[in-house]
Amino acid sequence: MKIINRISFFVFVMFNCIGISQTIDSLYEVATWPGFKQGAVSFTFDDNCANQLSIVMPMFDQFDFKMTFYSVINWGPNWSALQAAASNGHEVGSHTVSHANLGSLTDNQQITELKNSQDVINSHIISQKCLTIAYPNCVEGNPDICSQYYIAARGCSGQIVPKTPPDFMNISSFVCGSQGSVQRASDFENSINAAVSSNGWVVFLIHAIDNESGYSPTNSAEIKIALEYLNQNKEKIWESTFGNVVRYIKERNEVSIKELSVKDSLITFCVNDTLDNSIYNYPLTIRRSLPQGWTSATISQNGKTLNSQVVTINSKNYILFDVIPDSGNIQMEKETPTDVLGNLKSQISTPFLMQNFPNPFNPTTVISFQLPKSEHVSLKVYDELGREIAVLVDEQKSAGFYNITFNGYNLASGIYLCKLIAGNFTDTKKLMLLK
Repeated sequence: MKIINRISFFVFVMFNCIGISQTIDSLYEVATWPGFKQGAVSFTFDDNCANQLSIVMPMFDQFDFKMTFYSVINWGPNWSALQAAASNGHEVGSHTVSHANLGSLTDNQQITELKNSQDVINSHIISQKCLTIAYPNCVEGNPDICSQYYIAARGCSGQIVPKTPPDFMNISSFVCGSQGSVQRASDFENSINAAVSSNGWVVFLIHAIDNESGYSPTNSAEIKIALEYLNQNKEKIWESTFGNVVRYIKERNEVSIKELSVKDSLITFCVNDTLDNSIYNYPLTIRRSLPQGWTSATISQNGKTLNSQVVTINSKNYILFDVIPDSGNIQMEKETPTDVLGNLKSQISTPFLMQNFPNPFNPTTVISFQLPKSEHVSLKVYDELGREIAVLVDEQKSAGFYNITFNGYNLASGIYLCKLIAGNFTDTKKLMLLK
């Protein structure tokens, strides 16, 4: 009888999580931008200019910011450098095969430029899919053809993009450098502030860097100052790749949240959307008001604790967390002072790296580690050849237990290595991505 009841409950839950049409329970709020930040910014780089990789990318890596490179296939992209960039979370998109003016081409010629460039990029960049494109000379092609291959396209009409673009096949950007409206660090900062004040998204379009040949050179020193400003204001502005911002917007606009059961100390709910999960798997930031009498709570999914925090807004407590839609039912459990004390007492006397769960995984897994004291922590993922794939943590951490979600949506199936360094302690675990 217990087995039958469990099966019935499972069927009930699955039935109630499928087919939800873009409805959000009134107790939940989905952030316009991750972390409930006030705006978004993306830096895009065209035409395979060498200094983008050698001079500018180290600046972005210093702050763990991400770039989008739009490559012209026939102009000799540095594939090994672009693969390394992609492995570190930067995006590699299409700028067509030959930098053609799409508006002057037939439909069949456009297909050749769009499809072939995507195919070549995907053959060289194995750690992610090519999903966005930048129109050469900002000339839009046939949007119906473009949308067959790409989830979004970048133009350059020089406007702040609203929180939901009116046309994903022609998203605005600001041309930077000597021929553009954004030349100095103050211009970058003003555009970033405009995005924050409008709750929108600013996209920068950059070509040549410093004195190298190429269109509209931008001074790298001005970019560096802009990045420092962005880092100082990262609590207000979300910086990410063009493709990740598009993913977040589309998921946010399609997501449905439904509570399945409510008990005194346990609430079960689901977060779903109607999008292709192989593409749209970026975590959404969500918050829910805590029930009366709850001072703290934990969030778990598939038996694993997710990163969360309790925040107070206008004297009301909420739990804030990130979750990928369609990844399984989620539970919010009341946490008592006794629970908190027990968690503290359970800390062990030496650093410890746990095996990720689930393992094998697709596309996300949680990596947990524990610190007995404050340490500088490095947590990185490598492929089997020892090449760095992702930097999950690289900062000072206080004593405690940490859960870090690793998303392998842009990686190929295979074995990866997770390495933890905390003070003099080092440990490595094998991760298996199985798609």
